Amino acid sequence: MKNEIDVRLCFWEFEDLPPEAITEMLGVEPTKVMRQGEPRGPKGLRVWPYNGWVWEASADKSVPFEDQCTTVLDLLVAHRDAVLSFCHRCTPELSCALRVYVDNGESTPSVHLNTRYHALASEFNLSFDLDLYCMPNGEAQA
Repeated sequence: MKNEIDVRLCFWEFEDLPPEAITEMLGVEPTKVMRQGEPRGPKGLRVWPYNGWVWEASADKSVPFEDQCTTVLDLLVAHRDAVLSFCHRCTPELSCALRVYVDNGESTPSVHLNTRYHALASEFNLSFDLDLYCMPNGEAQA
């Protein structure tokens, strides 16, 4: 299996605007929307404790981290005024999941946060979350 890089723009814990407003402000359809109090999984045993809006930077998981990160930052900059109108009233996040398959002949994907990221992260109150999954080669993604 090939290594996978999944970069997402997330907005968590917003109370005073519906997820549809974020969609309209950014002009992109979210990959996933979570609503406070709705079931979190198929069994419905847990519920979402907060609202969430998630947009996947690329459906192609082989696109390098830096390129996916640039896509997210470009979206934020293109809609700067709209994002600034709500980003300090919620928890914005750049989320990255790396699935690294052992002994697949590929290098570990690099994750580099450049000065542009740091400047915009400060402006937009953007946190960074990295989840690293080391997978046996050949295991199907769950």
